[in-house]
Parts: sequence; C-alpha cells; structure tokens
Amino acid sequence: MGLRGPLFEEEHNQFRITLFSLKKRKILMNAWEKKLINYLQVNESIKSHEVAKLWKISDRATRTRLKKMIENGVIMRISTSEKDPHSVFVLGERYLEKDSNQKF
Repeated sequence: MGLRGPLFEEEHNQFRITLFSLKKRKILMNAWEKKLINYLQVNESIKSHEVAKLWKISDRATRTRLKKMIENGVIMRISTSEKDPHSVFVLGERYLEKDSNQKF
C-alpha cells in the first residue's frame, strides 16, 4: 500500500487539490471492535443498545467506545440530530471498500 492519492475538490468556480504525504497507518483493533465490525458486515446497521448487549457492557461505556470508533473512521453514526434515540451505526468508509466477506 503506497501513498494516498490526491483529493480533488471543486468549490464554486475554483478547485482545490490536497496532497497526502504520509502512508495510511494500520490501526490495531481490540476484540470488541472486531466483533462489531463482523456483526455490521452481516447485518449492515445496529443501534447503541444492541451494541451494549453484543459487548455485554453498560450503555455509557458503549457510547464511549462507539465515539472512539467514529473518530477513527471505523463506523459512522446515522441520525437526524445529535440526541436522536433512533440513530444507527454502520461501517465507516474505510470498510465499505473492502470485500464484505472479509473477517477481521
């Protein structure tokens, strides 16, 4: 895996090119992160209370872990507002490109 390709963006009548100089680094994952990724590869989405049951931890600890995974780009949160009780979590962009049969 080499350097990330340039990012081309068009804004109004101008454009911007972003060049990346660092290789993408591989993020080491915990067993609980792998468990959620495998679940999402099969089921596509999950709610936070379902994640808490999957991991067998409290809702508060679940929210902390989910926030970390969102920040790392592992998952994405889909909701209508910041405190949407019906929000769901799906795989992040870095896993959408990979083969859906791949296990972590």
